[in-house]
Amino acid sequence: MTAQLNLLLPRVHRKAAEMMDRFYEQLQDGQWHKGSALSTRLHTSDRVVRMCAERSQGRVISGQLGYKMTRFATGDEIDHAEAWLISSASKMKERAVEIRICRNRSGCAA
Repeated sequence: MTAQLNLLLPRVHRKAAEMMDRFYEQLQDGQWHKGSALSTRLHTSDRVVRMCAERSQGRVISGQLGYKMTRFATGDEIDHAEAWLISSASKMKERAVEIRICRNRSGCAA
C-alpha cells in the first residue's frame, strides 16, 4: 500500500500543478464549490482538488461548504476556515504522537 502511494504522489502533485489555472477559474464566481463538483468539472480526483487548494498559497479557503476564493470570502468565513485548519492540524498532531507512543511500546493491543 505504501509503495503504491509513493508511486502515485508525484503524479498527483504534477497534475495539481498543471491544473491550478483551471481550478482558480472554477472559483471566480465568488461562491462555495463542493470538492466533488469541482473534481467532476475538472475531470480529476478529489485528492487533486485538495492539493490545488493546498498549493493556493492562501488564495483559496476550504471547509464543510467546499472551496472558495479568499478574496470573495467574508471575514467570518476566513476566520472559520483558519480555525478549522488549526483544529484539524492539532488533532492530527495528537494522533501522530499517540501512534509514536504506541509503536515505542512494542505495539498496542486492541
